Amino acid sequence: MSESGLIVQFRSKSSPLDISMTALAKAIHRHIAPATTYQGLMPNSSVSIWMMEALPGNGYLFTFSKFTVAKLDTTVVDLAKFYASSWETPQAPGRGMSQWYKAKLMQLSGALPSRFTIVVERTFRIIDEIIYQVPWVLTHSDLSNMNILVDPDSGHLTGVVDWADASIEPFGIALWGLESILGCSGPQGWAYHRNDVSHSRRLFRMVLLTEIGGVISDETRRAIEEVRTLGLLLRYGFSWEDGAEKPTRDTTLLDIFLQSRLLE
Repeated sequence: MSESGLIVQFRSKSSPLDISMTALAKAIHRHIAPATTYQGLMPNSSVSIWMMEALPGNGYLFTFSKFTVAKLDTTVVDLAKFYASSWETPQAPGRGMSQWYKAKLMQLSGALPSRFTIVVERTFRIIDEIIYQVPWVLTHSDLSNMNILVDPDSGHLTGVVDWADASIEPFGIALWGLESILGCSGPQGWAYHRNDVSHSRRLFRMVLLTEIGGVISDETRRAIEEVRTLGLLLRYGFSWEDGAEKPTRDTTLLDIFLQSRLLE
């Protein structure tokens, strides 16, 4: 980080940054997304140089020592508004995404334990229906508790960073990001921060629906829920092994998150 509050990042040719996506993120989310500018290439090199605005706050992961239920509620509200901002600025659907989703689900159908067969096959069967019943929006691909920044004293969302793999996808596919603030993995496995996690889900749902216009049809609500399931399968159904993405062997988080419904 420079003294001016800017972050200098160097990226290899194999790890490019799409400036159109970072600009779109800034336009939609304003102070929550960092301004990003391309500074050219290193001399005699294919390594690119990028300058990014340093946002305030701490990674949510590093605020657990100051956790309170009131601050969690504040973060839940702000995260719901973050998602609503993308809903309010729909984009043109991405090309070829339906086939890509189907290919990923085909990988999972033969690799995950049989208890997941019903949900994988149902999602595959209805995918062309559900992804076009919701807006296509700018989607952050890694809303982990490292990339969500909050004020540790108030719980307010101050930033979302690492937009390198952002893309245009159907709304709901990244709603798994809510889980990143509702709990975390520890020595004993996954644990929610509060016993009544349903309160946080209801709060999120109430704020999200209010922000996007209050009333949506049952058909749209169902589609969002099913797209969320698709997102959970894509996020937690795969893991990286030996430099390649493969169906996961550890389905603990899939078992936990697929039990919950967000909008129903």
